[in-house]
Amino acid sequence: MTFAQLHFFIAGVKERELEQWRHTRMIMWSAIAPNSKKKLRPEQILKLPGDVKKGRELSADEYNALKSKWYSKAGKA
Repeated sequence: MTFAQLHFFIAGVKERELEQWRHTRMIMWSAIAPNSKKKLRPEQILKLPGDVKKGRELSADEYNALKSKWYSKAGKA
Protein backbone atom coordinates (compact mmCIF):
# COMPACT_ATOMS: atom_id res chain seq x y z
CA MET A 1 0.00 0.00 0.00
CA THR A 2 1.41 3.40 -0.94
CA PHE A 3 1.35 6.41 1.37
CA ALA A 4 -1.44 8.01 -0.67
CA GLN A 5 -3.55 4.86 -0.41
CA LEU A 6 -2.87 4.68 3.32
CA HIS A 7 -3.92 8.32 3.71
CA PHE A 8 -7.23 7.71 1.91
CA PHE A 9 -7.81 4.50 3.86
CA ILE A 10 -7.35 6.27 7.21
CA ALA A 11 -9.54 9.19 6.07
CA GLY A 12 -12.26 6.71 5.13
CA VAL A 13 -12.06 4.96 8.50
CA LYS A 14 -12.33 8.31 10.30
CA GLU A 15 -15.31 9.36 8.15
CA ARG A 16 -17.06 6.04 8.81
CA GLU A 17 -16.48 6.46 12.56
CA LEU A 18 -17.82 10.03 12.45
CA GLU A 19 -20.90 8.81 10.58
CA GLN A 20 -21.52 6.23 13.31
CA TRP A 21 -21.32 9.01 15.93
CA ARG A 22 -23.79 11.08 13.90
CA HIS A 23 -26.15 8.12 13.85
CA THR A 24 -25.79 7.72 17.63
CA ARG A 25 -26.44 11.44 18.10
CA MET A 26 -29.67 11.24 16.09
CA ILE A 27 -30.86 8.31 18.20
CA MET A 28 -30.09 10.27 21.37
CA TRP A 29 -31.83 13.36 19.98
CA SER A 30 -34.94 11.42 18.97
CA ALA A 31 -35.16 10.00 22.50
CA ILE A 32 -34.53 13.29 24.34
CA ALA A 33 -36.19 15.96 22.16
CA PRO A 34 -39.85 14.95 22.64
CA ASN A 35 -39.44 15.10 26.42
CA SER A 36 -37.63 18.43 26.50
CA LYS A 37 -39.33 21.75 27.19
CA LYS A 38 -36.83 23.53 24.92
CA LYS A 39 -36.57 22.98 21.21
CA LEU A 40 -33.28 21.08 20.90
CA ARG A 41 -31.06 20.52 17.90
CA PRO A 42 -28.91 17.38 17.61
CA GLU A 43 -25.74 19.51 17.80
CA GLN A 44 -26.78 20.75 21.26
CA ILE A 45 -26.99 17.21 22.62
CA LEU A 46 -23.64 15.90 21.39
CA LYS A 47 -20.97 18.00 19.69
CA LEU A 48 -18.81 16.20 17.12
CA PRO A 49 -15.49 17.17 15.53
CA GLY A 50 -17.18 17.49 12.12
CA ASP A 51 -19.59 20.18 13.33
CA VAL A 52 -18.81 23.58 11.88
CA LYS A 53 -18.96 26.62 14.12
CA LYS A 54 -20.50 29.72 12.64
CA GLY A 55 -18.61 32.93 13.18
CA ARG A 56 -20.13 36.33 13.59
CA GLU A 57 -19.78 39.23 11.21
CA LEU A 58 -17.65 42.19 12.32
CA SER A 59 -19.14 45.65 12.51
CA ALA A 60 -17.47 48.44 10.53
CA ASP A 61 -15.94 49.89 13.71
CA GLU A 62 -14.50 46.54 14.78
CA TYR A 63 -13.10 45.97 11.30
CA ASN A 64 -11.45 49.40 11.19
CA ALA A 65 -9.97 48.91 14.69
CA LEU A 66 -8.46 45.56 13.69
CA LYS A 67 -7.23 47.00 10.40
CA SER A 68 -5.44 49.92 12.10
CA LYS A 69 -3.96 47.54 14.69
CA TRP A 70 -2.69 45.28 11.91
CA TYR A 71 -1.09 48.15 9.99
CA SER A 72 0.51 49.58 13.13
CA LYS A 73 2.14 46.22 13.91
CA ALA A 74 3.19 45.72 10.28
CA GLY A 75 4.97 49.07 10.30
CA LYS A 76 7.03 48.13 13.39
CA ALA A 77 8.33 44.88 11.86
